[in-house]
Amino acid sequence: MTKAVDARAELIASVAALDDGNYEFRHDSYYYGLRTGIVHAPSDAIELGAFVSGEGGSEVEYRRIGDEIWLRMDFSRWPQMTGEVPDTLDGELWATPLPGTDRLGGMPFARPGDDITGARSLVGSVRTVTRTGSSRYAGTFDLTRVTAGEMELIPDEPYLRALGDRARSLPFHAETDVRGRLKIFTFDLPELPRYGPDEMSLLLSEYGTARAPQRPGDGEIAGPDDMAEMKKSLDAMDF
Repeated sequence: MTKAVDARAELIASVAALDDGNYEFRHDSYYYGLRTGIVHAPSDAIELGAFVSGEGGSEVEYRRIGDEIWLRMDFSRWPQMTGEVPDTLDGELWATPLPGTDRLGGMPFARPGDDITGARSLVGSVRTVTRTGSSRYAGTFDLTRVTAGEMELIPDEPYLRALGDRARSLPFHAETDVRGRLKIFTFDLPELPRYGPDEMSLLLSEYGTARAPQRPGDGEIAGPDDMAEMKKSLDAMDF
């Protein structure tokens, strides 16, 4: 019993360094695609990416430095995207947000101090855990108690409903670095009717040494005409 309690306390303590707002992350999932990010509170900057491969996939990159925001989006593989695709929607140019929006292309306009990955909630939802090595852990966690974070790195509500009571006790594996900071948290999602099996993994790295995101070059940022074309295309897709 003592080992289990100590192991859980270690996991909870492993995410404390996220409060410094200086780290990088990568989240992999077969169905939900790849999510990446750099959080750099010292320069009040953040960079996020969401990438879904294959036909109908998309790529969205987000940068924020202070109150300046840019997005680079590629929806050219979407079946709704017909005709000539504007440079703001084929990954060529960085666009600025449309007036009155706080999210575009599924990307939240997050700040470095926001809960980006939901890692604190992940380790906080652990029900049972044992240490399987000097820095490795295994156990179960309650997926229904997990707060997704800004990047929504957990299964969506329809999947959770289909999973039912099994969502309350899913197996996981975790690993910390040499300083006890969370490095990997991974779990498997079982196959369900209308849903194939999946593995979700969250990797955290570069604590205290994250690369500061930079402003896009002037020639890479869309002008007023480009933005007008983007809005026209998005309106046509009812996006």
